[in-house]
Amino acid sequence: SRKTEQKANAAAAGEDAKNNIDLATTGDELEKAFNDGEKAVAAAHVILGLDQIKSDAKDAIDDEVAATKDKINKDTALTTTDKATQIANAEAAGAAAKDKITA
Repeated sequence: SRKTEQKANAAAAGEDAKNNIDLATTGDELEKAFNDGEKAVAAAHVILGLDQIKSDAKDAIDDEVAATKDKINKDTALTTTDKATQIANAEAAGAAAKDKITA
C-alpha cells in the first residue's frame, strides 16, 4: 500500500541521515547531514490528490467484494440459491459504497 511504501521510504531516509550524521567530521558537515536528513524524511510523505485517494478506495472495495465472493463460494453450507443471493448482495453493497465515493 502507499502508506506502507511511504513509511519504508521515511525509515530508509532516516537511516541514511543517521549514517551521514555518524560520518560527519566537522560541525558544518554535521549540520548539513542533519538538515538534509530532515528534509529527506519529510519528503517521504506524499500527499495524494483526491482522485488518487478515491481510486485507491474503490480498488479496496473491489478487493473486499472479491474476497467476500470467494468466501461465499467456498461455504459448503450454502445452497446455490443462497450463494447467488449473497453474491448479489455483496456486489450491490460494493457498488453502493463506490457510488458514495464518487457522489
